[in-house]
Amino acid sequence: MLHSGRARADLKGEIREWVGIHTDITERKRAEESSARLVAIVQSSDHAIIGKDLNGIITSWNHGAERLFGYTEEEAIGQSVKILTPEDRTHEVAGVLASLLRGATIQHYETTRRRKDGTNVEVSLTVSPILNARGEIVGASKIARDNTERKRMEHELLTSSAELKVTNEQLAAMTSQLQAKNDELERRVAERTARLQALAGELTQAEERERRRIAQLLHDDLQQLLTAAKIHLEIVNKLGAPQSSVEVLQRLGQLIDESNDVARSLSHELSPIALQQGDLPRALKWLAGWMEQNHGLTVRVIADSAVGPVEGHVKVWLYQSVRELLLNVVKHAGTKRAQVRLSGTSGDQLEILVSDRGIGFDPSCVWTHLESSSGFGLFSIRERLHLMGGRMSVESSPSSGSRFRLLIPLQESTQTFPKAPAIRQSEH
Repeated sequence: MLHSGRARADLKGEIREWVGIHTDITERKRAEESSARLVAIVQSSDHAIIGKDLNGIITSWNHGAERLFGYTEEEAIGQSVKILTPEDRTHEVAGVLASLLRGATIQHYETTRRRKDGTNVEVSLTVSPILNARGEIVGASKIARDNTERKRMEHELLTSSAELKVTNEQLAAMTSQLQAKNDELERRVAERTARLQALAGELTQAEERERRRIAQLLHDDLQQLLTAAKIHLEIVNKLGAPQSSVEVLQRLGQLIDESNDVARSLSHELSPIALQQGDLPRALKWLAGWMEQNHGLTVRVIADSAVGPVEGHVKVWLYQSVRELLLNVVKHAGTKRAQVRLSGTSGDQLEILVSDRGIGFDPSCVWTHLESSSGFGLFSIRERLHLMGGRMSVESSPSSGSRFRLLIPLQESTQTFPKAPAIRQSEH
């Protein structure tokens, strides 16, 4: 509230009353305070805030403008805004003025302006019209924001994006090359594995052919020669001979009979007819009888009905592996009983479990002490089984018996190989 007054005196000059005027200046005070705050805000802003009239003459200049463009307030006020405009941007001034006269506000207009030292700076402009009390456009207010850092970051981002794109393309190419090499390596490994499996099968077949050849020699040649010798001895006995020669001839006859029995036994052991002409369960049952007759080991053979046919080199190799495991039982287990179980599993796999209740052993010692015959035999079985795509596991501990599990995929391992010629052997 603004107060003013004067005294009224009478004719004698004595003050009789006071006349006062009270004026409400609240709105004016508010306007002055608002204007002061606005000036403070403008002066303390980090952005350049510039006022100009319709002729483009600078009328106000804050500290932000001084920091951005390098001109002091005294140097800038009264100058044309063209001191901030590069030669190739002078056409923008007229365009901005035309927009202002239409009452438009220009928001975030990106352009280039010039500093006092002649260098250019990337800025974002917001230009608004300034109106007088009658609503007439009398000038413009321009806010300039320094875009240098943002532009630099955008450039770096674009550069990084381009580099990242190139890197991604290089990685994609490398990945493609690695995938191609990996596919080629897998193909070669598959070919090598198939070749090794084929070689393992051929080796098994070759071993079986050699056994049959030896068995053929024992049966057709040696046994026949021994039989012929026995016949000649009998002829000599019938013709008569001195008493001293009779005992020698009888002993020779006994030796020939024993040799014939040994040859027949070796022939059956090397290549039993049950293995040549029968299935795997039948061959293993024959093996069980042979083990009991020759080594006193009673073997129980159990074959599940779900077990499919096993042919070719797989049947021969599995028979020889079970034979090797049973011979190990005879040599090392300290028991007279063992069991062989054949069962089918999911995925067309055959499982053979050879078990005993003997003295057992430490399985870890088997693979580290291959100098023993049993260790080398187990190692050979495991490695050949691996070549055929299968695996072998051993479970044992002292005084707890042993379990040898052979697992082989029949579809992958049962391949066609030339069959060795069958040997004609008598069952007697």
